[in-house]
Amino acid sequence: MQFNLAAWIMNPFVLMMITVFLGMFFGKIKFDKFTFGVSGCLFVGLVIGWWVYGLAKAFPKTELGYKEALKLIKSGVIDKGFFTLFLILFIAAVGLLAAKDIGVIIKKYGSKFIILGFLITFVGAMATYGMA
Repeated sequence: MQFNLAAWIMNPFVLMMITVFLGMFFGKIKFDKFTFGVSGCLFVGLVIGWWVYGLAKAFPKTELGYKEALKLIKSGVIDKGFFTLFLILFIAAVGLLAAKDIGVIIKKYGSKFIILGFLITFVGAMATYGMA
């Protein structure tokens, strides 16, 4: 059995592991008084996804990992099921973080905040529907 580095690099589980590890490391680096925190994983994920996709597109047909590169280009870096699952988890986490401050905001701004939230969502949905 021969180790195929290209297939290993283009494996979605390896990509997620590397992204989380480097993202958490990047999130702890201080830039003056600012740190990225766990959102460092998002930025590292964008860079790694861009890099791996570019690597897969430039893969020659004669190389050992061409089949894996072609599969990555056709199906995407991350499977649609994983993408949907982690998108739902991300949205739920952001919602839970924002929920602890919602009482203070509603007391301060009243119904204006709720109306503005629905209005922004409605305008975004209509713009998406209009452009489709």
